[in-house]
Amino acid sequence: MIGTQEIISLIEVIYEIAQEVKANKKRCKRLVERLGALQLPLNRLTEEQCRSAAQTLALTLEVVKDARNLVQKFTEAKWYARVYGAATGDTKENFAAINERLQGCVQGLNLAVSVEVLFDPSEDALDTQQDMKEMQDLLQRLKFEHGRTREDLVAINTALDAVGIEIQNECLEIKELQRRGHQSLKYGQAEILRLLQALQVDKQRVHESRKPKVESTLTLRKIKSAEILEGDVIGNGGFGVVRRGTWNGIAVAIKKLPNVAVDAKTMEELRDEGWKHQQLIHPNIIAFYGACLEDADKSLIMELGPGGSLHYRIHKNPKLISAPLTHGYVLDIIAGVRYLHDNGISHRDLKSPNIIIAAGGVLKLCDFGLAKIRSTVKSITSSKRSSTSIGTTAWMAPEVHNRKAKKDWQKVDVYAVGIIIFELVMRIEPWDGLDVTEIITAVLFEKERPDINDAARAEYPVLIDILQKCWDQDAYKRPSFTDGDIQRRISAELDKLGGDPRQVVDSVETLPPGPPTPARVTRPGHQSPRPPPPRQQLTSATTPAVSVNKAALDEATRLNSEGMQLYHKANFTDAEQKYRNALQIRERELGRNHPDVAESLNNLARLLTTTAKYSEAKPLFERAIDIREKSSVDNHPDLATSLHDFAELLKLQGEYEKSKPLHDQALDIRTVIFGPEHQVVAQSLCSVADLLQKMGENEKSKPLLERAITICQKTAEEKSLHAKCLDRLAWFFYLLVRPIFFLILESNILTPQWDLDEAKFYSEQANSIGEMAFFPNHPDLAEIVNNLGVILRDKGNFDEVKPLLQRAIEISEKTLGPNHPDVARGLNGLAG
Repeated sequence: MIGTQEIISLIEVIYEIAQEVKANKKRCKRLVERLGALQLPLNRLTEEQCRSAAQTLALTLEVVKDARNLVQKFTEAKWYARVYGAATGDTKENFAAINERLQGCVQGLNLAVSVEVLFDPSEDALDTQQDMKEMQDLLQRLKFEHGRTREDLVAINTALDAVGIEIQNECLEIKELQRRGHQSLKYGQAEILRLLQALQVDKQRVHESRKPKVESTLTLRKIKSAEILEGDVIGNGGFGVVRRGTWNGIAVAIKKLPNVAVDAKTMEELRDEGWKHQQLIHPNIIAFYGACLEDADKSLIMELGPGGSLHYRIHKNPKLISAPLTHGYVLDIIAGVRYLHDNGISHRDLKSPNIIIAAGGVLKLCDFGLAKIRSTVKSITSSKRSSTSIGTTAWMAPEVHNRKAKKDWQKVDVYAVGIIIFELVMRIEPWDGLDVTEIITAVLFEKERPDINDAARAEYPVLIDILQKCWDQDAYKRPSFTDGDIQRRISAELDKLGGDPRQVVDSVETLPPGPPTPARVTRPGHQSPRPPPPRQQLTSATTPAVSVNKAALDEATRLNSEGMQLYHKANFTDAEQKYRNALQIRERELGRNHPDVAESLNNLARLLTTTAKYSEAKPLFERAIDIREKSSVDNHPDLATSLHDFAELLKLQGEYEKSKPLHDQALDIRTVIFGPEHQVVAQSLCSVADLLQKMGENEKSKPLLERAITICQKTAEEKSLHAKCLDRLAWFFYLLVRPIFFLILESNILTPQWDLDEAKFYSEQANSIGEMAFFPNHPDLAEIVNNLGVILRDKGNFDEVKPLLQRAIEISEKTLGPNHPDVARGLNGLAG
């Protein structure tokens, strides 16, 4: 029998092979990422599940072996065969076939991963285009290096033509994918037939779950209307009427779907989301029994909560919810949310009405994963409400109200948990008395939160601290429930209160003794960040101690915020004064070692670095780092910010060897906390690449920049960072050619017009994006403009050079002063 460990071990082998690929790097990397995403779900399969899915596992092993052979092919050192082969359509078809078969296996094994996200065809098309572009670059270089004979030139030019055609085809394919709304790749007929045969065998062998009369299957369980006995109406949900009923002797809740709302797309979404829900078994997740999809009767059949909703219990039931029970309820909610997040699922509509009280008083989450379908239902059935926003306004995070903001839905869930905790400790509706517009204005624009009285603060100090972290305005500062840190704090408080008063004491998920150390590759020269121990409860400006002046701290927060706005507008003089005033207030009210003081120190030091006041900035950075190391855990994002900014200062001072380990440490911390695809990770990658270029290790900078640019393209938010990354990539190509350029210039063999097309291409892109992203007089824009001028000068486009270099000098003089190093650099470029 095929076991999961054999597949997992082979995936690890492929990961090692992929480090040596010399062509088609983007597609190989994407394939390896997809394989890596399967390791944890595969490892979670039980022996019984493996036996039931034996043939599908055998197919999966075969696909992974073929993936290994495909990736191995591109590690060969023979450039001629590799280049010409990559210039044909065979490579693209090979990757497509592997990905299609792998996608089928993922679905067949019921692995808890999002197939739509993991196998996005638009990403495949972009990867192919980038690989073809890189191949074109390689061929151009080979043409110069190896084109000694007529045969070589003919072969290389033929390959160049083929690659050019492929690039055009990929551009057309990307446009077509966008036009069709990024439709999924279709399986080959033979592969589908083969997979379905294996699934049919596996389906017959699936064992029954622990739920009474509810078997685990590989598809959405279809229930006949004749099997359902409907009872009284117990509510009105997002899908329509909710009735009490029975199915095969089990008490159930029946959610009726209006027929007018169920079009083909909604039905497909319903099957997919229902199937996902059906696989989830957890004491704090409502059981999903199946769906009735008959023409005249469409409904969802779910576990019935005899105690009603948590919302009703809080706001309609006069019976007291004791402090111990409140803590127990919060543990139930977090355990359910954690289970969803661990399985790659976000609730997206978390609120007290969507939490039911089951037998024994246990809280269970319901209506998750179906919010997208619910919005479709509403848009069809209601002529009065056309909003497609997910969630209910009072529980919605500020970024959900911002149409342009990128949403991390797990952080949106965390925000909603904060609001629900507020309901529990205050026993009032959140934002009671405000209409939708007023709530959005308060949350998004005024950054307000519901008021918490002194009595609640005294009775629930731990829960108040947690809820305020959960509803932080910055989504990335909100905590995660996956490490168990918050749960341990609540459990400790619950023990002090005498324990959970409910009879069902095993309903809350048992916490592990501590967070596991993530498997990571340690960079030379420093230690990998450690996972956080239980956090200490720190006094902050948002929840001041009784002895401090809250009005003064609010003034400091305002000054700090205004300083940041002025800094981004390149008004450094006024920003510096704001920062200094905020720092003075915070040191007076909070002492010299408070985390908020560290924030002010870091902001001021960053500004002083920008204005070349390095000697004044350095001790401020050192103080900020010292405070943050002592008052927070090792891998805290604020510590990463200080390390990154201090490393930038050292880089500007030429202390590269001191700067490198700080940059690496900041990059590792950010990757651990935010994940490898976050924009702050892209910022660190760009900074490290810039440092490597200055250290003379230009070749090492390119993969970092390509990765950073890919992140920027995905997030599509931080345009200024995207411009910087493109500027650094342009400089990579410039530095690649520059030594040869000067040799040719000195030999007087050729005119000084070397092949700077790549450098020019990316520099012009950086300049175009930078003009839109930066304020007109920002020094970062000046650097991008200056670099474009230098590249055009060395390329021989002299007519365009002078205006660019003069503009860069004018920006630098205006914002940084005539004695700043950037001004001197610009003058040298103009003279050169």
